[in-house]
Amino acid sequence: MVKKAKILVSVNNKGGVGKSFLVQLLASYMAGKKNLNVLALDFDGQGNLSTRFLNDIKVKTGGKYTPPLHPDYDVNNPDDDWDGYSSSSHIYFDEPGMEIVGYPTQLKNLTILPSNARMMFTVETNRDKLNMTEEEVYNVPSDIFSPETVAEWGYDLLIIDTPPNIGMITKGCIRAATDAIIPFELSHKSIQGFNSMFSEIEEQNASKPKSKATNLIGFVANKASYNKRNTQQNITDSILANDKWGPYLIPHQIRDTVDADRVDTVGEDLMMPYTISKTSNLRVDAEAIGEYVYKKLGFKEKANG
Repeated sequence: MVKKAKILVSVNNKGGVGKSFLVQLLASYMAGKKNLNVLALDFDGQGNLSTRFLNDIKVKTGGKYTPPLHPDYDVNNPDDDWDGYSSSSHIYFDEPGMEIVGYPTQLKNLTILPSNARMMFTVETNRDKLNMTEEEVYNVPSDIFSPETVAEWGYDLLIIDTPPNIGMITKGCIRAATDAIIPFELSHKSIQGFNSMFSEIEEQNASKPKSKATNLIGFVANKASYNKRNTQQNITDSILANDKWGPYLIPHQIRDTVDADRVDTVGEDLMMPYTISKTSNLRVDAEAIGEYVYKKLGFKEKANG
């Protein structure tokens, strides 16, 4: 039997709901706690995931991220076939000097292809420069990152952070994914995007065989607050009462806590929050969601060592 990897995409067309935060938690959990070989793709122009995983402290230009020089590139012995830089967006380009090379992280079995805001902008707004049709652009992630190919590269899981919109990159990532997860905040504005994301997943599934449909793992509530428990409980109840949404509400939440800031802090251990007190709300919540997603993806336990 041909081995296949899982491809999980984190999506929401609203910013600030915790897409990158959730990817950080899940990638670290799967690599560090479950011993899976994980490849992360950062398609968010802000590059929060890249900054964190690469411990990259450089100042972003206009809040937009560009990757650092790859650590394997020897500036004293330059390679004419590679300029020393790589990113998730390189998959859309076929130009001299561009190579797709993953960057290592602190975790031995976690690799990342970082964001490149400039190249993403070209993909989203200047498609003519790619010399591809719209349909061809949508199919690039699927063509490059099939479950079989990702497994051949030695990875068990590909996890993707997407831009906060339903643009060409997000559409393509949904099309490529075996599974999707939607983080959201327990606010009325946050859940307004549910229908559009549902529709997008259904539309992308219509473009491929049913056997390759993107499975929606569900919605996971982020920043659940004790101080807003009545309002947030009312929103939770309304989601559960909705015939379309209710079955997809994940039975675990990420509670609002000061420890959450440490997950996004450059220089912190990548296994944060799994290294802090076992009674920490964030660790309890992150482990519960990590285990839930791990099982939904169909993984079986791997021995450590």
